[in-house]
Amino acid sequence: MWEESRARWTIVGVWALLLGGCVTLPTPPAQRALYLDLRSIVQTRARIDWVIDRVEIEAVAPALMASVCQATPADRLALAGWLDRRLVAEGGPARAQWLAAGKDLGPAREALLIERISAALHYVDDHQGECPFWLEPDPRFAGVQANTDRIVILAESMGSGQLVLEGGELLFGGAGLARLIPAYGVSDRLTLGLGFEAGVASTFPRAEGGGRSVKPVAAAGVPFLVRVLDGTLRYDLDLAAVTR
Repeated sequence: MWEESRARWTIVGVWALLLGGCVTLPTPPAQRALYLDLRSIVQTRARIDWVIDRVEIEAVAPALMASVCQATPADRLALAGWLDRRLVAEGGPARAQWLAAGKDLGPAREALLIERISAALHYVDDHQGECPFWLEPDPRFAGVQANTDRIVILAESMGSGQLVLEGGELLFGGAGLARLIPAYGVSDRLTLGLGFEAGVASTFPRAEGGGRSVKPVAAAGVPFLVRVLDGTLRYDLDLAAVTR
């Protein structure tokens, strides 16, 4: 018998779904895809550490080239101008904001990120002669880092603790599941997937002697996944119909 559907929400994920993402993006699709690629590469590197721009950019040069080489010169130039305007909208150069805030880097973080993205874009422009011949500029460039218009396969394992109401008795239990979810990138912010999960669930009912026994059962389900992307952040909402 199919049990009541199971939903797993995160508070931030709900807000992301309602607001549709918070990162300001360029309007033209190819420029938006290029910006999201660059932002993802730079932010991921910065989470580890970012000290000297030249050193950090050279460390991620292969990923940068894989994206920027496929964008047309016109889209690169337009994105460079958009980044300049975004920097002004964010309050101007990061150093000036840092000084104005009493050398507190917090208020300048978005401006600093924009400056690093701009530097990464200019790096590839300065080395465009090194672009592999098979990475030709494409006016319909859809990005390398995003799932847009792509089919992806998501595999994951999960474990959980449970409270199960069975026969009027509240039982403690646990479950271990594996999932395989084919998904499709509807846009640069939304990925939808439908898959299959299977595993083992167990409860610990009281035995006749007063102790507890283990009652394992096979479990299977069909999960539906909604993934919302906001820059490099991913918020997942999944709903699964399960049976035991």
